[in-house]
Amino acid sequence: MNLSTITSIILLLLLLVVIVFLIIIGINITRYIISKRNYIEAEETHLDTIDANTIMSMSNEITLGDKISYTTDAILLINTIIDNNIADVLLSYRELDKKYEMKKMGDNIKAISENVYNSFKKELYTHPQLLVTDEFLMQHIMNETSRKLLSATTEYNNSIYSGI
Repeated sequence: MNLSTITSIILLLLLLVVIVFLIIIGINITRYIISKRNYIEAEETHLDTIDANTIMSMSNEITLGDKISYTTDAILLINTIIDNNIADVLLSYRELDKKYEMKKMGDNIKAISENVYNSFKKELYTHPQLLVTDEFLMQHIMNETSRKLLSATTEYNNSIYSGI
């Protein structure tokens, strides 16, 4: 075999490899186009079968996660308002550098609890996303107010006695 024959065979093999490579690329492009077209047709068919009522009901569904999130946010907001009310009660004592009178605790708990409960629109307590009853929220308000007021007044009175 001479050099020109070997060169011709190599060129033929190279040409054959290029042709096979182009065929493989063509097959993959064809598959992609067919699958894309089928996907678009399936999507259009699926969308055609969904009516307006289905779309509305899907968008109005309230999940358990939504309810938990709403309830948690409501309780956190209630706790923040309790903290603000307690700070308001203690502010006058701080300004006067006067000891908080523990005998006022019951009256202050009642007043703060009622103020916090009444500070919200009634829709908060009846909202469909709320997982707890309004009775539970009122009890939570009273318990948190009692606990936080006792803690805050004790800390405040101790600071007065220690000279801080």
